[in-house]
Amino acid sequence: MTVTRTQLVDEVMTVAGDIADGRLDPAALERRAAEACTDLMTTTFDPHGPIREAQVAVARGVLAAGWLTADEVAEWAAVLRRAEATADPADSDSDRP
Repeated sequence: MTVTRTQLVDEVMTVAGDIADGRLDPAALERRAAEACTDLMTTTFDPHGPIREAQVAVARGVLAAGWLTADEVAEWAAVLRRAEATADPADSDSDRP
């Protein structure tokens, strides 16, 4: 389905009007958007999928922000090293850093 810019602007203005008129709770909308993002980002792990780059960016941001302990990062590094050691080179993801 293709959405035109005009349709998109109309929808955005409808939502803005609903918020202004008190028919839509911005906090509830924010919670639902966060839930949808979480569902999408944590259930779809396809190395060739359309959100792979976004997932990688989020992972890097989490690491940069220090949101994981060094112990947890070390555990995941060990998991990755084991996976790399046992991986079949023919199955490797050539665009993986």
